Amino acid sequence: MVAALAVAVLATVVTRITVLVLLTFCGKPCRSLVLEGRKITIDITGFSIKVVIREGNIDEDW
Repeated sequence: MVAALAVAVLATVVTRITVLVLLTFCGKPCRSLVLEGRKITIDITGFSIKVVIREGNIDEDW
């Protein structure tokens, strides 16, 4: 479970950096990058948590 969580955190960081770099190359202003980066990070984190819960079988222990 801890290993899956560690992988999910690393994947989230890499994805966020990649998206921000791509948005920067598209010519987005800095303020827009920050706002979109936050929204994207929230989406990715939520998806990662759902996957970790589903694959880690947390619901069976509770």
